[in-house]
Amino acid sequence: MKTVLQRLLGDKNFPTQYTHHAALITCSCGYLFSAWFNYHYQISDISNVYFQLALGSFLAWIWFRSRFHNQFNTMAIVFMMLMPILSVPVNWFFNAGSCGPSYILALATLIYISATFRHFGVYQKIAQLLCVLIPLPLLLLEIQNPDLIFNYADLHTQQVDLIVSFVLVSLVMLLLMSANTMHFRLEQQKVEALSDQLRLLSEQDSLTGLSNRRILDREYDAWQSNTDQLCLAIIDLDWFKQVNDNYGHAYGDHVLRTLAGLLKETAINSNGLAVRLGGEEFVLLMPISQMEAFTCLNVLADKLRNTHFEHGTITFSAGLIKVKSGDTQIESLKKADTLLYDAKNSGRDRIATSHYLQ
Repeated sequence: MKTVLQRLLGDKNFPTQYTHHAALITCSCGYLFSAWFNYHYQISDISNVYFQLALGSFLAWIWFRSRFHNQFNTMAIVFMMLMPILSVPVNWFFNAGSCGPSYILALATLIYISATFRHFGVYQKIAQLLCVLIPLPLLLLEIQNPDLIFNYADLHTQQVDLIVSFVLVSLVMLLLMSANTMHFRLEQQKVEALSDQLRLLSEQDSLTGLSNRRILDREYDAWQSNTDQLCLAIIDLDWFKQVNDNYGHAYGDHVLRTLAGLLKETAINSNGLAVRLGGEEFVLLMPISQMEAFTCLNVLADKLRNTHFEHGTITFSAGLIKVKSGDTQIESLKKADTLLYDAKNSGRDRIATSHYLQ
């Protein structure tokens, strides 16, 4: 069913088009039904029956061009002008004038145009004005030339036509209201999706796809409060400036993305969090013991060391601490950073810890 609706109405990411296509199909079916009803019960002139058949078919053509030929704006303008300029006058002359359902049709058209085409500027204003003004000269013409109007055969026929027209237009308006409610819901979903994308962009490093410092700021206190053991490691690529200088930033970005992929894998295996602090510096937050964290970092170092790079082996140095209760994020990062520099000063490609593990 969802596939059929998408085929008929289009992409829900374009709510105005989606709901208007639903309205076009509904109106087309409504006019075709009216043509059958008027012909079967001989309520209006046969010319009106032909007109309703033609208009129902034309609305189907508008839907087809709008849906499958990327002509939504053009077809929407055609629809806005067609209804008040052609549909209302023809219905007026061939369906009892002011005594028939033309006022209902004009009002329904005005409501729909006002609710749906808010972004069409002057075209919407013209269509709204036409819906309001066109019945006035039609009424004057009817008063001066009543013979131009096809009248009902009797009061019973008039009552039947007005009741059926009222029910039919009411059903169409209910469908249109439902479509506009869907329109609002789709617009809301679109806004929420864009909001989620913006939030993701604000919390994700664009180069590596890892979380950024904002996530670390948010998650550190929560993790410290809710876990019995927590380790933090700062990881820094060895000789990365030389890699960038000698082989270019594109190659350096490739190295960073490769390490980021390994960090993601390590974070998943340790139920932890991988963060890019900036440049070639990363953080791993792991809710495991220091021994387990040390093992994870060694596995990570081996994987990176054994990864084939075009210009040789890449390694990293790291500082690993067990987060103490009450330590702020800044204090923990400072302790890990001190150990990182110890690892760098001891020859690089090693993991420095605060205990015997080194």
